[in-house]
Amino acid sequence: RLSPPARRGLRLIADQPVTSLGLPALAALLDLDEPETHRVVAELTTASLAAYNTRVRLHDLVRVFALGESLNDDRPTDRDQARGRLLDHYLAAAGTAVVASGLQPMVSRQDFDPTDFDPTDFDSTDPEPADSGPTAEEASAWLRAERENLLTLANAHHSAARPEFASRLSSCLVRMLDVQGWFTDGLHLHTLALEQARRSDDRATRARSEAFLS
Repeated sequence: RLSPPARRGLRLIADQPVTSLGLPALAALLDLDEPETHRVVAELTTASLAAYNTRVRLHDLVRVFALGESLNDDRPTDRDQARGRLLDHYLAAAGTAVVASGLQPMVSRQDFDPTDFDPTDFDSTDPEPADSGPTAEEASAWLRAERENLLTLANAHHSAARPEFASRLSSCLVRMLDVQGWFTDGLHLHTLALEQARRSDDRATRARSEAFLS
């Protein structure tokens, strides 16, 4: 009884290796604008197929069912494109968070240039004007909310649609993870980046990852 956009949304959410998604990330995944994304979420929650409290979550049984539907109904290229949009969103959002934090980057901005990211996608209870971008506090809150997803998606199996995701995210977040005291997360992320560099025989990225780990 779901509409086609809601059926597609349920399938693509289930195909992601994360436990929850914020609305900006969900909009990127589904390639929908904000009103369309809200309509999909409202339809799924009304049908008791998803829970929403600032983030969208699926029950494990719903996820298993919807993932089976996705494997049957969605082409592999469609699933790869959706995962790629999600990874692009997270990398751009991470870059915006770093810029908003005011930390001096340790690497070139080319590694995390957020020029294609809409800064109003950051959730805020007291939104700033559309062109002001997130505050440092909002950037820190975003990283706390999303770091589990970022680390999960940095796994090579999950980021195959964007093979350089782990190395670029590592370069982007190295200072923020250090300042926040999330040393275990940093160790994990930089190790994934190093593994990616070794697989691709990227000597520059390998040297940078080894420096981050030292």
